Amino acid sequence: MLSKPQHILILCSRLDTPGGIERTVVKTSNLLAQNGYRVTLLVADTEGLHSSYFSTTNQVQLEWLYAGFGITEKGNPFSRKFGLFRDIRRLGQRISLLQPDIIIASEYHLTIAMMLTAAKKKAACFAWEHLHYKNQRTNRFWSLLKKRYYPRLKGIICLNETEAGYYSQLNKTHVVPNFIEPTAVSADVLQAKNILTVGWLAEHKGIDLFPEIAGKILSEHPDWTWTLVGDGPLKSGILRFAAAKQLQERIILVGADEADLEKEYKQAALFVLLSRTEAFPMVLLEAMAYGVPAISFDCPSGPAHIINHKTDGILVANNDTKEMYLTINDLIISPDKRYRLSIAARENMHRFRPEAIMTKWNLAFSAVGKELSAP
Repeated sequence: MLSKPQHILILCSRLDTPGGIERTVVKTSNLLAQNGYRVTLLVADTEGLHSSYFSTTNQVQLEWLYAGFGITEKGNPFSRKFGLFRDIRRLGQRISLLQPDIIIASEYHLTIAMMLTAAKKKAACFAWEHLHYKNQRTNRFWSLLKKRYYPRLKGIICLNETEAGYYSQLNKTHVVPNFIEPTAVSADVLQAKNILTVGWLAEHKGIDLFPEIAGKILSEHPDWTWTLVGDGPLKSGILRFAAAKQLQERIILVGADEADLEKEYKQAALFVLLSRTEAFPMVLLEAMAYGVPAISFDCPSGPAHIINHKTDGILVANNDTKEMYLTINDLIISPDKRYRLSIAARENMHRFRPEAIMTKWNLAFSAVGKELSAP
């Protein structure tokens, strides 16, 4: 065992928004630091904001790079390539100063930039994939770089077995799900009459399907409400729908920045995830940790790795709005089913407790062939 804690450098693009990736990066950085690793979180931060929406512990060193790696709509192909190689040089210089033992890049362009520095000669380099594999739409330039450099990594960290199957064609994979801390309180699912959805108000999150489903549910159950927490391009359309159907008091929109998520989970009788694609949605973990019965579309990846169908939650055929309506309706009129799902959901979340996921991180690090586990 080495005499000092291993130094882990985590690369990410930004931390100033309340997104799922940002939350996962910060929570995981804190977890690694609390378990004996020395952790530096290096944020590309192209806007120069130098801010984090989620709080890091004082054990995590937070640094800013101000680098976009050519991912911008500004300029032309030449200027973007110049920006990429300029930022790779700056990243390499910062890595040389920090001298990490392990580097984890949270997005494909950061992974490739990392591999184009000299970092791989001195540190164990990992990609950490947060998005569904088939949603990773890259142009030919980035696709070629990905095909060339991903096989040179020490490994690829995936959130579930399905994603690991996709990425296994590129390199060795390690399945490390997101974690959730246990909660002392649970939702009052027998008394509450509110449905909760949390996430970006966009088409890939299935929010375009919301009016069809919510219109039927709220029409048939006039004492129920539906809360949407989040912001996004479809927000104005939801507001117009609510006004047209005179549902302004029963479709409740809460901005991401102003939301008290603990309060929202505790006041929910049901949690509904309408996403078309996911990898490992944190909001689903959080809702179930509070004992909120969860209903989710059965995306190609993600929810099925969290929900045990009809035991601690319900999976609905992807994009099947009729089945989603029928499932929500069934749980509204069946409080006994809601209660059973609530109890089972809280029990299910034990397998995603921090110590269980920390073990998986340690296994991934130990697989590089040298002593990289924390003392």
